Amino acid sequence: MMKKSLGIGLVLLTLFAAKSLAQGVDFLPISYEEALEKAQAEDKLLFVDFYTVWCSPCKQMEKKVFPEAEVGELYNKEFINIKLDAEREGKVAAEKFEVNSYPTFLFINGDGEMIFKDSGSQPIASMIAMGEKANILRTSDMNLVSLQKLYPEKKDNEQFLRLYIDKIIEYGQDPHESIEAWLSIQKSIEEDDVDMMEFLMDHQQYLLVDGKAEQILEENFDEFMSIATKMEEKTLSRMKNAIVKNTKEKALEDQNPELYLAFMKNWEELPENFKRNTGPLDFKMEYNAMVGNAEEFNKLAVTFMDSLQSLKTVEEIKTEDEAFYQNFKEKYLEKPSLMGEIMLKNYEEGRTARSRVSEISRVGSEYLRLNDGKKESKQLQKWIDYGYELLPDSYLLHDLQAELFYKFGDKEKALAYKEMAINNWPEKDKILSTKQDELAKMKQD
Repeated sequence: MMKKSLGIGLVLLTLFAAKSLAQGVDFLPISYEEALEKAQAEDKLLFVDFYTVWCSPCKQMEKKVFPEAEVGELYNKEFINIKLDAEREGKVAAEKFEVNSYPTFLFINGDGEMIFKDSGSQPIASMIAMGEKANILRTSDMNLVSLQKLYPEKKDNEQFLRLYIDKIIEYGQDPHESIEAWLSIQKSIEEDDVDMMEFLMDHQQYLLVDGKAEQILEENFDEFMSIATKMEEKTLSRMKNAIVKNTKEKALEDQNPELYLAFMKNWEELPENFKRNTGPLDFKMEYNAMVGNAEEFNKLAVTFMDSLQSLKTVEEIKTEDEAFYQNFKEKYLEKPSLMGEIMLKNYEEGRTARSRVSEISRVGSEYLRLNDGKKESKQLQKWIDYGYELLPDSYLLHDLQAELFYKFGDKEKALAYKEMAINNWPEKDKILSTKQDELAKMKQD
């Protein structure tokens, strides 16, 4: 009997030991800089999982993929593994490597150079394949570091550029410059050929105004339309608008005033049906905020806010919003849907009221950033008060009010309003973590 019990005990002990060894990815509790030093010392790649607290796919990876033994077996053996919150301790690294979607996975060598990049929720098999690929690329001429080093000397080589474009996209980098370089020298495709049309459509999200790509599109537009399918015709007809939109987004991302001016010029040339819900006044404000011209921005902002308030009275807005909400609710109840439920909740607050408050928050935040005088603070307070008439419990207004109080020295009120804003802020909004950090900083100051 004793021998039998001893045997069972040994089996259980063996099973426990095996389970202990079969662990998932071991993410080390060290900083990016410390991890980089460790990767260099051990001659390994550094694997970084960039996440945010609001990212649902990140939580799925944490729960279902990283704990798996087969993933841990590869990653713990081959890489130094760390997790970084892209909006907090990992913010600097995230900006350096242009991380803008989550989760994002980076493989970095000991010199701090990115070898491979991927993003999005991955199944177990894909995560393993990703690690294996990164290890192969580490010593390959096709890794990102090697390609970027070759680019300056081979940017006149048509074959290299075509490969480079594909690889740079695969690694999650912006290929705009290389696309323009390839289009300017390539001889393999006639500019009015169907292959060129397909190339431009496939890469339209990377195209900007006033470049070779736009020139080819404009000069061959009629020919492209004559050979396009019905679906392709729709894509082609919207491409100019898409390129203009890309340019605005890129200008704002890079804070590039010259590129923003190019966007404004090209926007003027768009058909009227692409110019709805926006206009030159908005763009001029954005441009002057970008270049820090407070005097011009202030004039435009006052004009904009005056026009906004003069369109309808508060009572008219509330009456129309209520009527719209009831009408939408009636239709929603006839045919419920998840999207309809979300929209119904937003409309209950007031469709136009929400839009007005959003504009006050957007313009007011820039107004506050650019000004520190009492006159301007009183002007901003008037806009906030108007917003509160529309939505008395708006988290956007609470946040703006907090920042106004804080800038002009009333820390107690600033903290109270910032806490009210955070308490009302949607949990899934990615900005919430930033606001929580702002509150913590206010408390420390």
